[in-house]
Amino acid sequence: MRILILTHAYPPEIRSTSVQMAELAEGMVQLGHQVTVLAPLPKYNLSDSSQVHPSLFFDRGIKNGVTVIRIATLPIHFAGPFVRAFGYASITLGFFILGLFQKNVDLVFAYSTPMTLGLTCVALKWFKRVPFVFNVQDLFPQNAIDLGLLKNRVLIVGLRFLEIFAYRRAALITVHSKGNADYIIGHGIEAHRVRVMNNWVDTEHVRPLGVELSFRQKWGLEEKFVALFAGVMGYAQDLDVILDAAKEIKDLSCVRFLLVGDGVEKNRLAGRVRGEGIGNVMLKPLMGNEEYPKLLAGVDIGLVTLRATMKTPVVPSKIFGYWAAAKPVVASLNRESDANEIIGRSGAGFVLPAGNAVELADKIRYLAGHPDAVERMGLQGRRYVEDHFSKKVCLNLYSKFFDEINPATAAKRAKETQGTTVGHHSDRAPSLATAIQGKDF
Repeated sequence: MRILILTHAYPPEIRSTSVQMAELAEGMVQLGHQVTVLAPLPKYNLSDSSQVHPSLFFDRGIKNGVTVIRIATLPIHFAGPFVRAFGYASITLGFFILGLFQKNVDLVFAYSTPMTLGLTCVALKWFKRVPFVFNVQDLFPQNAIDLGLLKNRVLIVGLRFLEIFAYRRAALITVHSKGNADYIIGHGIEAHRVRVMNNWVDTEHVRPLGVELSFRQKWGLEEKFVALFAGVMGYAQDLDVILDAAKEIKDLSCVRFLLVGDGVEKNRLAGRVRGEGIGNVMLKPLMGNEEYPKLLAGVDIGLVTLRATMKTPVVPSKIFGYWAAAKPVVASLNRESDANEIIGRSGAGFVLPAGNAVELADKIRYLAGHPDAVERMGLQGRRYVEDHFSKKVCLNLYSKFFDEINPATAAKRAKETQGTTVGHHSDRAPSLATAIQGKDF
């Protein structure tokens, strides 16, 4: 099958979105598909060692069997709301124009956010007569409404219309948790077109590595109990609760809080650390995908936080990275997050009400004094992620979903690539083929 993937982030950017989209694209190639990726030219979330493309406007290349086409877009990171809106518009229009020139496409796959890529998918569906799969990671605009970032009623109505417009025209909508699926179905979308497709982690790349001292030695953490937050430092993450917990536990000299990443909140958080003299907190820049497993091996536990006002059932994917490295999780989450149930079932961490710095500090204090519990919970996390969130399981399931949408193409591919699937396949709902027959693809 010839798959066209639309994504706002792709390597050498090092955020979780880019890693996951690269793994999806390369995994589909390994399973016998032909894949082309449309992405912006990389400008943000780059490590010092990243190889940035020299082109200012357009670039095309092949990496690991995937054709990657990049175009220049307006800013979407560290920009005000109006500039960011125009940035998303430039991605939407640019991807549509590039998509029109891609020959012999059987399926379009889009990672949302930005939600406006739904418009690109609908337009390509009409012009090229191909179905599209909409991978919804953020329930926009609901998440922005919950966080108080979106209040204009006219804009909310318009964005709601755009959201449902794209959902109703997708051959398949994939979401990363049951709560997200229930939300979309509750907005009038047929249940058979909404599938839970867990985010995953490459359990071969991120593994328990034993004691890794390079980062501890570099940052003077050799004899410390290190609690790590790694990822986007944005408003939704509510990282103030970690700083408040650090102040609560400052009497325990062995504990250090390590915040690694970037985002719109990072400078403000750094100012708080300096201004309030929070000496047990360290902020460090983004790290590349190759360095990430070593970083995880050099810490003791992973931290996950979300703002209490965020009512959408988001599941932070960093949880699975921590578990793959056999690190237990301490999570401060809104009650709507589906991660509450996941962590509870795993037995691989603690989940606390969002914003409660005292409870967060108490759990970290307990783990710092009980290394046996840290080891036991870490191993349970590793086993749990291998069973439920490994890359092999999830990519084979995605391939099956794609084959359901295009059964004729799937049959042809099956003859050409017999025996190339690489793992366990989960049970799935009845075929989508009959559901989408007669649609205007």
